[in-house]
Amino acid sequence: MKGDQSPAGGSPQGSGSGGSLPHGLPQGLIKGEAERTRRLKYIAMFAAFSMFAATLEYLFPRPVPFFRLGLANLPILLAFPLLDLPGLLMLTLLKVLGQGLVNGTLASYVFLLSLTGSFASFFLMYGLYRLLPGRLSYLGLSLAGALASNTVQSLFSVLVIFGQQAWVILPLFYGLGFAAGVVIGALAEVVSRRSRWFYLQYVRLGADQNELAGRSVHSSPSIPADSPEEEEGKIPDLSEYDERQSSETPRRRRRRAPLQRLLSTNAAFIAGLSVLPIYLLTTDPAARFIQVLILGILTRMAGKRLLYTYFIFLLASVTFFHALVPQGRVLTYIGGFAVTRGALLSGLGRGLTIIGFVFISLFSIRRDLKIPGTLGKLISATLRFFEHIYEFRKKARIGGLVARLDRVLFELSALPFQEDGEAAEARPGRQAEDSPASESPAASGPSASSGPSPWIQAAIIVMIDLLIALPLVFSDFLLF
Repeated sequence: MKGDQSPAGGSPQGSGSGGSLPHGLPQGLIKGEAERTRRLKYIAMFAAFSMFAATLEYLFPRPVPFFRLGLANLPILLAFPLLDLPGLLMLTLLKVLGQGLVNGTLASYVFLLSLTGSFASFFLMYGLYRLLPGRLSYLGLSLAGALASNTVQSLFSVLVIFGQQAWVILPLFYGLGFAAGVVIGALAEVVSRRSRWFYLQYVRLGADQNELAGRSVHSSPSIPADSPEEEEGKIPDLSEYDERQSSETPRRRRRRAPLQRLLSTNAAFIAGLSVLPIYLLTTDPAARFIQVLILGILTRMAGKRLLYTYFIFLLASVTFFHALVPQGRVLTYIGGFAVTRGALLSGLGRGLTIIGFVFISLFSIRRDLKIPGTLGKLISATLRFFEHIYEFRKKARIGGLVARLDRVLFELSALPFQEDGEAAEARPGRQAEDSPASESPAASGPSASSGPSPWIQAAIIVMIDLLIALPLVFSDFLLF
């Protein structure tokens, strides 16, 4: 099954194999419980990638206060051939909510701008995708989405938020939006043409082979090109990939971490939810810094490892790019460039916001978390996949951007959509050889989600909330 060879018996269909999207996926194909679960898993995977992309957006300078590069829109574009309309709508909603959580803007006007712009962009892109099948590339769809998003956000900001003063920045806003649309569209084109994971999903779901014939599918570290599966025209079983990678998975700790012993899975999730409002309402950078330190300690107590260099680099990068836009009192000059107090505090605050949210997710989300209902399953799976993406990025350092993305996608594909206590412990690659916990099913089963009495767990949650709120009480005595 070579990417540069058309299957026997295929007939070309105009420009379909050029730069257009694979549009031959039958929208009614998702049938049965297995395919329904697969669709929900796609939604959760792409939503998790949107959340992760939202954390990367702060590495870029922001000339306009509410401007975003739009990296979080990239997974939505790539999901067009794989999901039907309800699935794409749910993905867009999860993307907006996740972006608001990561950026700390759920309670601000920025969330309303993101909500209106995201859905306006989605409806225009989806309408064009359905009305012009096989005629628009990802680049064209991305530019159309950027135009719709900018227009709706501009009208909303003029009529509701900023008033007539907003007209001053609209030309710059549209120019930046056009440039961002080009970047996101080009990235989508590259990923869709070079990613082996997307190629296999298109084939699996029955995409028109003529749409796939012109693709230049490069090999990745995950599954080698010219493999026996390809020669026989078979799609590799993703469960086999999990077994192939089991030797690379770190061994489980023999003893559960303190927070895992003190809080059940549901109690840890409730602790994260209760901490979130306190954290998001914090505006003082010094108080936020202390909160992040506390959350980091909680993350370590939950048994999670932290990449300190990654978070230091993230904080430094966000602060640096915010410093490029002067704001407030000038502190000093470096080579004629003004370093301002407001820009530094803004960058520190934004960087700490992102890091703190990741810490909250790490200490409160466990792999056996279950939230009732379909929406609950999607939310819990999205948060778990977000945690996995953070973990997998440590192993995905070899190769180019697409190869590393493929590595993470294949890893996520090998995970179940929803895990219970026993599945989380007994899945291949997650069980420690020679570990006492692996000898007894009872030791690795429901006990993993149990804890002390509910009253003790409630008291621990209250103590965690008080610890996070404590810096707010003493914020007037802190440095900033």
